[in-house]
Amino acid sequence: IVEREYNNGYRIVIAGDKNHPEIIGINGWCENTALMATDTKELEGKISPDDKVCLVAQTTLDRETFENIKNFIKKCCKKVLIFDTICRATAQRQDESAMIAKKADYMFVIGAGHSANSNKLSAICRRYCANVYQIACFEDIPQNIDIPKNSIVNGKCTIKILDNVGNELTWIPFSFEVDDIAPEVTINAVADADKEKAGVQVNKTI
Repeated sequence: IVEREYNNGYRIVIAGDKNHPEIIGINGWCENTALMATDTKELEGKISPDDKVCLVAQTTLDRETFENIKNFIKKCCKKVLIFDTICRATAQRQDESAMIAKKADYMFVIGAGHSANSNKLSAICRRYCANVYQIACFEDIPQNIDIPKNSIVNGKCTIKILDNVGNELTWIPFSFEVDDIAPEVTINAVADADKEKAGVQVNKTI
């Protein structure tokens, strides 16, 4: 798409992270002349009404960012070609993650900090959930979570866990138990795969 429309005289705009390998590769098909952006501010003053613009997207880009850039270009330019190249599975998982985040008090996203998928899922979840933790290894698991009393209903609080592509993991729900000796809430997670219990101390009493 990019090579063809570049040869047809279109200015290429790529909605995505300019440092991502995928975007760097796409830019190579138009002789590294593309405008790359994750925010409309990055395009201000760089395109004019007379420009012929072709818009494509990073396959893992979130839908909201793409729509914002698309609408900005459509307002700025008279002749625009728009190719929605966001991966359908990625878009679906991002939508599902947003739906889960709206219902959760706490969310854990399992994925490394260098993963575009994980970072985007975390960012999307943070729009709707105030407590989102991105976890790549055991050390990233928060050992002290302050859970407000109004988040605890019948001794339970809703915590959702996603992997790096947005699948909700099965080792939930969490239950809360009161230690008779030290009245602190402990989260106990049971993994369906191996039935092993993982304890995470919560800095809150019931």
